[in-house]
Amino acid sequence: AGSIQENLVKILQNEFGINMFPDKMKERIVSTEELGRDLYVLKGTKMPACLVEMGFLSNKFDAEYLKNRQDLLVSGLVDGILEYFS
Repeated sequence: AGSIQENLVKILQNEFGINMFPDKMKERIVSTEELGRDLYVLKGTKMPACLVEMGFLSNKFDAEYLKNRQDLLVSGLVDGILEYFS
């Protein structure tokens, strides 16, 4: 999750600037224990797993970005996964 978060923040900082996506966003990873939930998709697997919220469709800016800039978001996910396994 940390590698993915770091790469997504880097991509968004390059796209929109550090003011809109500050470095402190890298610290926003929340573990399932902190949430107090048993998320089966995370705890019921034997492989590394994480959940990524890329935006909210109810937010017009997020919805438009998710619709038109999937390539950047996917590259952030891929870079984070590759970094984790390297």
